[in-house]
Amino acid sequence: MVLSAFNKDTAKNLQLGAGIICRGITNPLKPSEEELKTKCVGATEGGASFSATPEVNNLFDGLDDAVGKYKGGLQITSIEVKLSFTMKEMTAKNFQMAMGSADIVKASSLESPYEDSSDVNADILVPRLDVKDGDFIDNICWYGLKKDGTKICIVLHNAYNEGGLTYSSESEGKGSLEVEMQAYFDLEDPTKVPYEIILFN
Repeated sequence: MVLSAFNKDTAKNLQLGAGIICRGITNPLKPSEEELKTKCVGATEGGASFSATPEVNNLFDGLDDAVGKYKGGLQITSIEVKLSFTMKEMTAKNFQMAMGSADIVKASSLESPYEDSSDVNADILVPRLDVKDGDFIDNICWYGLKKDGTKICIVLHNAYNEGGLTYSSESEGKGSLEVEMQAYFDLEDPTKVPYEIILFN
């Protein structure tokens, strides 16, 4: 007898490639081809890394005669949900997402922080100290494909990059914009965990 983890379904269940990352998909279950193009952050490097880390409270901790952790004695008090990736396309929307709280201002507009710029064609990213509700992206979706052609989707709700802006350039390479998007709970439904994983059949 040979023990093996491989079976006839192994190949079709493998997830292949880096996948794509989109922001603000109307319905993550039914993404249109147009949305997957227009709402994609563009080229990335190194794929994506997702984590959902719960904070678990041991209800029996410190009780007399309790020798460890028990089934039925645990409570999840919070969960930290993150999606990290490196963007390679330097667009105003990508910089705005990486900065967390910032406004995109046209150099030619009255809101421009520079004088005599009415004839300049440029986007200016102006950071803010106040975090507005509009800074949270309704959803960030990572879509990947399995070998059998079906999709996998990881959805982060109320996404925001709290970690700050990290940009790097290379002498013989391409610039990189690193982000770590976090999913945030919503006060309108405070116990709903702000992420899902969808496996399409």
